Amino acid sequence: PDNVDKTNKKLHSAWVETIAEIAKASCCVSVVTGLNLRRDHATHFPQEALMRGLCKASLALELPVVVHLSGDEETAQLAIQILREEEVPPQAVIIHNVVAASGVNSAVATLYAKAGFYATVSAAFLDEGHDRKESQEYQQAVQCVRAFDISKILPGSHAPWHTPQSIPDEHVRTLPNEPSNMEYVFTAIATPIAEEKKTSSCTAASLVEASRESAVAVFKLLEAKKKKAAAAAAATHADPAAGVEEGNASNGDDGSASDSGSDDDDDKKKDSEEANAEGDAHADDDDGELRPVSIVNAKDSTSFTC
Repeated sequence: PDNVDKTNKKLHSAWVETIAEIAKASCCVSVVTGLNLRRDHATHFPQEALMRGLCKASLALELPVVVHLSGDEETAQLAIQILREEEVPPQAVIIHNVVAASGVNSAVATLYAKAGFYATVSAAFLDEGHDRKESQEYQQAVQCVRAFDISKILPGSHAPWHTPQSIPDEHVRTLPNEPSNMEYVFTAIATPIAEEKKTSSCTAASLVEASRESAVAVFKLLEAKKKKAAAAAAATHADPAAGVEEGNASNGDDGSASDSGSDDDDDKKKDSEEANAEGDAHADDDDGELRPVSIVNAKDSTSFTC
């Protein structure tokens, strides 16, 4: 929303078209939009129009939208209204850095939670040291997180900002944040949730597992993997099913090998499949684990990792 002003409204349709074209790439997992009604009133209508255009693009592309919001209730209410009017499914909406997007106000965060949206959460306001545990800001931040079911929380580093202050190394705590600090982010989020429920069932490990399942669902990672495989097959004019039959053409009708060369072919096929799996950004690891996915805002280099 901060890129919008009354002088560049004529460019918005071209922006949306360009974004829609770029977002067709298999490496793209979402469309980013936003709203900031704290800016000059003359920008409000252009912001709304651009947000609506990007929502339409996300629906056409079947991608979720990551929404950046300024943190005031007026912005929250209008954003929810736009998303509903544009018929963006709640399960395809992700509020970026929800504690900041709610203005560290649990009442605003509750609006997003009741709408059924997902929310990215960093360690900001949650991991500021023991001396802040009793502060009003910390208590509100905790309530913002607790407003969401654990299945709707997508922990993120929010790098390069908000370096977790629970990192043991004092020097590292003074450095710009990076995704490698995610273990401390998970702990910062899981701790207040567990405290509210008076149970240890919500741990950093259980939050990792829950967020992995949530990320796969909201970003359609398994669907993206299948689409990429299909596109690769189409590009090489290879039908996987036909390929199997062709590979067996030199074998007998009963499927038995006609010569020892079939073992070499099997080894080559296995090596090729492993190489393709390593090159797939959305592929499973050999042990079945999904690799993290980092989403980066090119404008200011902020990112979050799922």
